[in-house]
Amino acid sequence: MKSRYWYIIGVFLVIGVAIAPVIVKQNFLKKIEKQKKVFLNHGLKLTIIDERGYLESIVSFNLDIINGKKFRDYILDKPYFNDSTFSEFAKLIKRKSEQNIRPALDGTTFNGVIKYSNSLLKKTTIRLSLIRLSDELMKDVYKNKEAANLILPLLSNKVLTFFVTLNNNQRDAEIRMKNIDQALKLKNKETIDFKFIGGKLKIDDSKRLIGKYALDNQLFKIHEKSKSLIFQTKGLKYKFDYLNQFDSKGSIHIDSFDFKGEKYSKTTIFKFANLDIKSSIKTLKDDTLPIDISYVLNDIYFKNQIKEFELKRASINIGVSGINKQDLLDYSSTYNAMILSGKKRTKNNMHTLMTAFSKIINKGLKANVGFSLSKLKIQRFMLNDISLSLKSTLVNNTADLGNINKYTIRKLSKAMLVNGVLTMDKKDFELISSLNIKLSKIAKLAKIQGDKAIFNIEFKQDSLFINKTKL
Repeated sequence: MKSRYWYIIGVFLVIGVAIAPVIVKQNFLKKIEKQKKVFLNHGLKLTIIDERGYLESIVSFNLDIINGKKFRDYILDKPYFNDSTFSEFAKLIKRKSEQNIRPALDGTTFNGVIKYSNSLLKKTTIRLSLIRLSDELMKDVYKNKEAANLILPLLSNKVLTFFVTLNNNQRDAEIRMKNIDQALKLKNKETIDFKFIGGKLKIDDSKRLIGKYALDNQLFKIHEKSKSLIFQTKGLKYKFDYLNQFDSKGSIHIDSFDFKGEKYSKTTIFKFANLDIKSSIKTLKDDTLPIDISYVLNDIYFKNQIKEFELKRASINIGVSGINKQDLLDYSSTYNAMILSGKKRTKNNMHTLMTAFSKIINKGLKANVGFSLSKLKIQRFMLNDISLSLKSTLVNNTADLGNINKYTIRKLSKAMLVNGVLTMDKKDFELISSLNIKLSKIAKLAKIQGDKAIFNIEFKQDSLFINKTKL
């Protein structure tokens, strides 16, 4: 029955998040009767319970999903699914959910209240609450007393509730989720605690899809007699600016993440602080695409019965330029057709995929990579600071990755130019050079400057040089 709990909670979140934008996007306040017909065509039944007010109107309503398949298609056929990646993903969702979508959604009911000003001087506010699961899920709930005791109070108390504030232009909205702080006790003395505090989404799709999502605290905790499990995320912030797959940027920040699992006397711990991820892609006038990605992670810790791992800070920056937009689109379409369609990987379709990738690299590209580690500890092995910076150029070439052999690799090798610097703490350098004879030979090429060991790296014409010495 536990797996069903997860399924029901998943339905709560997915349907709730999907329904709220549907309400936001529909201007049915002025044309209710017309909108009822529109909703019916998309698998939704709108029932007006009450309408009152003059200067400020208040409309109470129920919204039932009567055809989950139509509703799913309505959501997935939105314009933002028009680019190749999203459209293929939408097709995958449709195919995977074809048999179960109606039993999972049909009969699901939301209760809502809309407040809006007839003078157009105030923003429209909407409250939307889940009050009933699908017919099939409710049958399962009523058959199981434990499930009924767990689920029914959540529905009657409208635990899953969204508050939507919509500006007069109908394009700028804020969606806030009701705080959830629930402690559930099951008959076998198992307890389930979950919190969802400070969930808020601001969106504006007047020209581009621009938004900010924030979540102050998310906690999921299970405690049984012999085991326990804790997931907690604090300070999640997600920003996005999306026009299409070739013009977008986004960032993710997490203040902290904690995981702890205990089973009998065994404990596993994983946690980190201050995760930052940034990415961007844009189309230049010559139809090439600069792509930038960066990751920064602080205070990483992992421990189980066998291993212990600590890392003060890790960062990586990747920048790629010179990729042709049409070539990437062709590769993306080929990849989506193979991977998202669920086709088995065969030599033939892998050959097609790699041949499409060859078009990207044959025209050449440039890449910059930066990587650093600080205060790494694995058991008794410790490193203080290591950083690597590389600038590489791949010139025009004829390498065919669809037919990889030693000649293909040689063509790529000759077409590649790399310059970079590897810097490490002198103590780290001495430790690593003592681990292996081959490493000690390379270590002798290092330049020692103060407390640092420096390796200037150059790769050209199929040859690797360290501090101007050919290897």
